[in-house]
Amino acid sequence: MGHAESVRHGGGRLQYDGVLRLGIYTFTSGSLEKAALRASELGANTFQIFSASPRMWRARAPDRVQVKLLKAASERFDLRPLAIHVNYLISLASLGAAVRAKQIAAFRGELERAAAIGADDPCAWSS
Repeated sequence: MGHAESVRHGGGRLQYDGVLRLGIYTFTSGSLEKAALRASELGANTFQIFSASPRMWRARAPDRVQVKLLKAASERFDLRPLAIHVNYLISLASLGAAVRAKQIAAFRGELERAAAIGADDPCAWSS
């Protein structure tokens, strides 16, 4: 089956079979579930989010109710894998010991939030 054949219309939106995974970045805007629902509405079957503000050092643990709603929406719409894009401030190659310690702590926080949310892949890049 070619990639063109893997796209079908259903219920007024595009749907993709298990062969092709197309994803988008979605914003959580205070609701992890909304990010999953938006990805599904746009025809994606995978998506990537920030676990916290991408431009701030501090971050809260994910709300447990929101995590359950996110997982339910992800299962209902077969949205997988879920990836988390780490904070823009993280650069694990930093030479300054104080800054590097702060960045390692922030990266650890990303990994902890990824595990709590049930993300499959934390995505990191260094500037």
